[in-house]
Amino acid sequence: MFQRIRDWYKGLPEKKRWIDVVTAVLTIPVLLTVVISNFLTIQSKKNAEKDNDSEVVTTQAPINITVENPAGSDKPGISPSPEINLNPSCNPDLPEYEIISPKENEIVSNDPLCIVHVVQGSGFCQATWSYRINKSSWPPYTDQPVCLYNMASGDIEFELKVKNEKGDEEVYTRNFLYDKKATSSASLE
Repeated sequence: MFQRIRDWYKGLPEKKRWIDVVTAVLTIPVLLTVVISNFLTIQSKKNAEKDNDSEVVTTQAPINITVENPAGSDKPGISPSPEINLNPSCNPDLPEYEIISPKENEIVSNDPLCIVHVVQGSGFCQATWSYRINKSSWPPYTDQPVCLYNMASGDIEFELKVKNEKGDEEVYTRNFLYDKKATSSASLE
């Protein structure tokens, strides 16, 4: 077998032999680098999983939402950032939520229109929500801000369905008028 490889190699043109030798020599360090890199990545992931199992982590998901000020001020409002508690000793019950903006029967024209809702109380386990407009279908649950884009003008029935880790659900409803042409927020009379 070695005789066959040697004969094959001797049969190659002179320049081709050197290119093959250089390519083979340079390939070995590249392959070793890839293998070592993958091994170290796997080890660091295992160590991170061990660290995550022994730690209690609390993170915050900032939600910055611009809300039109009814007083006519052009300064945007910023909603509070809800805390996402990953602590296993959190309260598993479904918390009460309040839809802060838009207000009931308010006329709004923001595009995008971000719905501001906050949890009443603290210490609850993480909840997720889904929403629908005018009895449409419910999208998948999320913990991301609810912002509505390019809405059609008219009466809007916004429903927010909140679900906790146990599967308990509650629906909150807010009615308002969306008017693309309105320049400031007002209430329906």
